[in-house]
Amino acid sequence: MSNTLNGSSPFPGNSWNIYNAVNVIGPLNNKMVIYGNASPSVINLGNNIDASGNLYSNGNLKLPYGTTANRPIPAQGFFRFNTNQTLIEYYNGNTWLNLVTSLTPTAPTITITNPNGVATTYTWNSSFTTYTFSFVNTNNSTYTITVTGPCTGLFTLNGAGGGGGNQNGVTPSAGGSGGKTIGTFVMTPGNTYYLLVGQGGTSVPPETTNTNVPIGGGGLTGYLGYAGQGGGFTGLFLGPITLGSATTTSVTAGNNSNAIMMAGGGGGGCAETFGTTIGGNGGGIVGGNAAPQESPGTQPGGGGGIWNGIGTIGGAGGAAYGIPNPGGPGPGSLPGAAMQGGSMGNSGDLGGGGGGGGGYYGGGGGTGQNTPSGTGGGGGCGFFSTAVESPTTTTGTGAAGGPGRTNGTNGSATLAFVN
Repeated sequence: MSNTLNGSSPFPGNSWNIYNAVNVIGPLNNKMVIYGNASPSVINLGNNIDASGNLYSNGNLKLPYGTTANRPIPAQGFFRFNTNQTLIEYYNGNTWLNLVTSLTPTAPTITITNPNGVATTYTWNSSFTTYTFSFVNTNNSTYTITVTGPCTGLFTLNGAGGGGGNQNGVTPSAGGSGGKTIGTFVMTPGNTYYLLVGQGGTSVPPETTNTNVPIGGGGLTGYLGYAGQGGGFTGLFLGPITLGSATTTSVTAGNNSNAIMMAGGGGGGCAETFGTTIGGNGGGIVGGNAAPQESPGTQPGGGGGIWNGIGTIGGAGGAAYGIPNPGGPGPGSLPGAAMQGGSMGNSGDLGGGGGGGGGYYGGGGGTGQNTPSGTGGGGGCGFFSTAVESPTTTTGTGAAGGPGRTNGTNGSATLAFVN
């Protein structure tokens, strides 16, 4: 008997039935074509059809269908159209699942914990409302961020302003404004990100000692006041933040190796202004130098912190420009360091110099001699790592420095959804 069955019906509507066939196969390397004789034609293949290889259709393929109650005894990989739920479902080996929703990615979440320990979780999608990070208190101004999946956000950081000078009966100089750093960064699960918001520098009154370092590494003014402290940086870090420290006679560097992006703080103002004397503005690859006294002297202000630029981690603190009080004791100002602005260690009765702004590298302290009434501190520099996309860092466009006898404005930051 032949192993080949050829048959056709010349009349539309007639059909051929093949029963008890073990295999129906086509020639090697060819396709087997089964079709009807008229359009529309229907090929009914009954139950328990196993197909190996590729199944082609240039028309419509109607899925197996039925109610929930009529689901077959399942095996992994089964799929069908559920007529009760009007959806395509499949069996994953444990349960029947909606094919469409089970394959739709779930939006990740982001949890932000504020400095008071209050955690809030948000869905990371286009409905996310821009989050604002504000300075909270002098005990803690650090937020933490964790995510459950990759979250691409746009960060805008504003460094804090330096405090204004504070001499009586004259016009004190203003503090420098903080810098602004903007960039897009991808937060990934398994990491904890820390965001510190800088504190504005304090305008320290005459004959007053203030040894509280502004949050974010602002430098101190002299032990007799008369001037403004430097403003603190605002920065995003991978992991905990190691700040520097300062007294009126010493500066200790912090650790900036885990910084992602930073905006420098502005330098503090000095006791009295002549011409355009102000504290140096923070931010930028190089923080702003404080303006020199134009009259009656020409002493320079504190130098701005310096970062060596994209792809590098090097730099230097701003230069010190302290001169001991003529005829009196006391050191001059101190240079800035990593994460910490320089202090002004000397204050005469008319000569308060400003502290340097905090930054990736802090600004140096200003002069503190009686004549010509001191100079302002330099601004801290900004920073962004190579992981930040489309970054910018600009000088003096962050939080405002304080006018005379006024504290600098605290820093801030925002986070907006990108992807």
